[in-house]
Amino acid sequence: MVVTVTLKVPNNMSMPSLLLSFDYCNVLLAGSLKATTDRLQCLLNVAARLVSDSRKFDRGLRQLMHVDLHWLDMLEQVTFKFVSMVHNCLHHKAPQYLTDCCILISNVAS
Repeated sequence: MVVTVTLKVPNNMSMPSLLLSFDYCNVLLAGSLKATTDRLQCLLNVAARLVSDSRKFDRGLRQLMHVDLHWLDMLEQVTFKFVSMVHNCLHHKAPQYLTDCCILISNVAS
């Protein structure tokens, strides 16, 4: 049995809230299975098609996402979020409980 879901977007004003939900807590996906990030990438592709009013098999989706919309792929988003969180921890710009988890390798006694 195949279930299809029709998503009706009233206008492009609801798109930012959809994109924020992709970005929210995606650092937790660092090190997760590729199948997990692939599913989210499919949703991100659908969002790009909704914004551009293109069809599923239209060509140029990567061009649209990267050049026109300036969106990163899901795995790149997770990597960027993780790297920026570690940067903030090492520069004491993150909450203390996160800063305590990040220790420079040069500070670890060998």
